[in-house]
Order: sequence, then structure tokens, then C-alpha cells
Amino acid sequence: ALFLEGQILDKNNKGEEAIAKYKQVIEPDPTSPLAEHALRALIGAFHRLERLEVAAHYLETLKSDSPLISTLIGKCYASVGKKAEAGAAYDRAINANAPFADPYLDRANLFMEERNQDMAIDVLKKGIAAVPSDFRAPLVAGSLLTASGKYQEAIALYDNVLSRNPGLNVAANNLAELIADYQFND
Repeated sequence: ALFLEGQILDKNNKGEEAIAKYKQVIEPDPTSPLAEHALRALIGAFHRLERLEVAAHYLETLKSDSPLISTLIGKCYASVGKKAEAGAAYDRAINANAPFADPYLDRANLFMEERNQDMAIDVLKKGIAAVPSDFRAPLVAGSLLTASGKYQEAIALYDNVLSRNPGLNVAANNLAELIADYQFND
């Protein structure tokens, strides 16, 4: 009921009151399934109030080793331009073996902004291993590998993605382009 009250308040532009309700859902157990929904809603409310740094500080007070909380902290800091803090938060989520792709993709984006493609590829490979069902990390890694001239690795990634997602046209197109450009004698 508290979560639903928070959503109603949030929809009626009563962000501060909504945040208070979401906190009541989160604080007893920040890792419960309902708290995870409330955490995402809380971030949305703080975002609409343009107070994402306050949101990050609040999430840090939860003292949880939850990869979701670390990822949300990273997203908040990245949104306000605090890239070092965002990177540290994403690293915590990755080190906790986050079972979802966001921290790996977001950390890779920070590395790409720093022009550190090798580190971006490494973190994406961790994401591929941790979340094999997600196709976003292999697609980004394949693109970076191609740009780095590591065509065989990129081909293997695209082939693996297509074996699990045969209807994924972007992977098929990228694979076909690589084969046409770099394996045309095969």
C-alpha cells in the first residue's frame, strides 16, 4: 500500500511526499522485491525534482551490498557528472556479480568516454559471462572489437549472440559485414 501511495503521489506531482512513502518501503529491507521497485521509483522522483545527487547520498546510507543499489548510485552520479563516483559504484555492482547488464554497460560507457576501449571491452566481457541472456553487451563489445581490429573476436561474439537470438538483425548484419570485409576469401 505504501508503494502504491507513493506512485499516486508521484503521478500527482507530489515528489517529496512520494519519496517519503518509497523510503518507508525501502528501509525495512532494501533487497526485497518490492523495495527494488520502490528504489527505481524513488530515483525517478528524485530525477524529476533534479536532485539525483541527494538520491545517491540517500542510497549510500542504506549500507547494502546489493548490486542494484550500487548500479542506481552509479546512474545518479553519472547523471550529475561525477564520473569517478559513478565508476566506483558500478565497480561495486560488477564485483558483486550483478545478474543484470546495466552496471557492465554503464561502466563500459564511462571507459569509452575516457577513450579506454580495452577496459571497456574487459568489463563487457564480464557482463557477457554474468548475463549471457542479454545481447546488448556482446553487441557493444563486438563493435569495440571491430574498431580495435580484433575481427575474429568480434565475429565469434556476433556468432554466439546469433546462436541464442537468431532473429537479431543487428547482430546478423554486423556479422555479415565483418565476414564480407575480412573473411571474403573464406
